[in-house]
Amino acid sequence: MTYLEKGVKAIEYKILISKQAQEDMQYHIAFLAKVSENAAKRLFDNLLEKISSLNFMPHRGQIIKMFNKNRKKLVIDKKIIILYSIFKNNIYIENIINTKMKAN
Repeated sequence: MTYLEKGVKAIEYKILISKQAQEDMQYHIAFLAKVSENAAKRLFDNLLEKISSLNFMPHRGQIIKMFNKNRKKLVIDKKIIILYSIFKNNIYIENIINTKMKAN
């Protein structure tokens, strides 16, 4: 897949999902499945769609100011945040956070 930057050239990005982000996703989906399996499936599908869409528009996420310009966040459904960074032609999905859940 490619991303057109300023309409001049296509850049191919590879999406890499960290082990932590995979565990985060599994945790949030399993937690939601206790309440509604349909809602958990929708969340899973939505997360995959949003992560895949970064291939087309990787720079659309908000820059996290305390880090460098390559570290970004993408907010999904007002409560799920995907933290990712861009380095060369790679998009690294680092964490998936549910802002409504309390930390232990």
